[in-house]
Amino acid sequence: MVQEKSPELALTWRGKHEVELVTPRPYVPAERYPEMLGIETAVSGSENRIYVGENLQVMSGLLPQYEGSVDCIYIDPPFNSGTDYVQRIRTHHRGDSKRTITVKQYGDRWQTADYLQNLYERLTLLRRFLSPTGTIFLHCDWHSSAALRLVMDEVFGGSNLINEIVWAYASGGGSRRAFGHKHDTILFYARNRRRYYFDPDAVRVAYNAAIAPKRRELFNPQGMVAPDVWQISRPPNHSDTWVGYPTQKPLEVMQRAIAAACPPGGLVMDCFAGSGSTLVAAAAQLGRRFLGIERNSLGVHLARRRLVQTGVGFEVWRETASWNAHRILENLELLGREVATSVAKLDATTVTEPPAKVETTGNSDQLDWTELVDWMVIDPNFAGFPGGVFVPRAVMAPSRDAVIDFADCGENARGVALVADVTGQDYFVRLET
Repeated sequence: MVQEKSPELALTWRGKHEVELVTPRPYVPAERYPEMLGIETAVSGSENRIYVGENLQVMSGLLPQYEGSVDCIYIDPPFNSGTDYVQRIRTHHRGDSKRTITVKQYGDRWQTADYLQNLYERLTLLRRFLSPTGTIFLHCDWHSSAALRLVMDEVFGGSNLINEIVWAYASGGGSRRAFGHKHDTILFYARNRRRYYFDPDAVRVAYNAAIAPKRRELFNPQGMVAPDVWQISRPPNHSDTWVGYPTQKPLEVMQRAIAAACPPGGLVMDCFAGSGSTLVAAAAQLGRRFLGIERNSLGVHLARRRLVQTGVGFEVWRETASWNAHRILENLELLGREVATSVAKLDATTVTEPPAKVETTGNSDQLDWTELVDWMVIDPNFAGFPGGVFVPRAVMAPSRDAVIDFADCGENARGVALVADVTGQDYFVRLET
């Protein structure tokens, strides 16, 4: 067990066993994004890393380097919701016609025993990453919060629970058969409740009651420390803050947690990084360092794009074998074929609006391939594969209402470009000099 003594209460399930470290695979720094790229106010990227891969396997390899050094962990793992998450992704477009492709991202369907074992193993390992004053936030909802509270008690010790936080929101549907589900649960634990970092002044909010003038001097002028019920709106799917990931959470949730629990310059970890919200909140908004792990290609790309747009420097580490297996396409014609073919293999559904909605399956050939390209970054000095580290010096990341004009890339159009499509697939193409 991870505790020095057996817990007073433990949850059991079929096949429960202790964590077994996975044989590490070699990783290399594949992409290095300078903190400049046209952004003046930037955060250094020397210690900010995203690892692409299965989190238990990646953590097994990172443990010797990072054990006992992480100040704050925030994770938003699968909820065991019984749902297949499908993402509706807007393509880039010219003119008035807007197209959306629908692609399945991942399934959140588990046998309960398998689900609990999966998180038990990862939580056990995460505890070893925490510093002596470190803390962890586990984001969950009604599907599994009761069971996960017991798992957290076993792994971290019930006496180390600091708060059971309720994130309340008003969005989402209702029901005629039950009260509407309008909150998530965030379990907040310390490695050691007798000595953990918490900055109350970083998370003060307005008092929720009127204060008599003669008593105002008794209260903090910055407000009260945020309570354990967080009223933070969930961004609608059509808002500018929505990046196109099925389980995205508002940055304000992670920002409040990290501001309170991670010291300035400290290290934040998220092994279920998704589209990078924890990483953006940590580095771009609060100036903390981050260590993220994600295996979903769309999530990795969205995290990468968001961090670049906010001026954060970072590295993307990939398995050596998979990185070196890439090839560089020799011209844009070959790139167009690869993009169209790759998206077609996803069996994506395309909807066009207006004037009429036309829905077919596997019809990416009806799209101009440039409408499927989400961004392009250029490294004029890329050494190629194997062994090269891609260090971009220019980035093109248009809004959804524009496409990249490959015929007019300017003086930066030399070297090798890393092109990502809207589903997160990467391609490398050689540009004309």
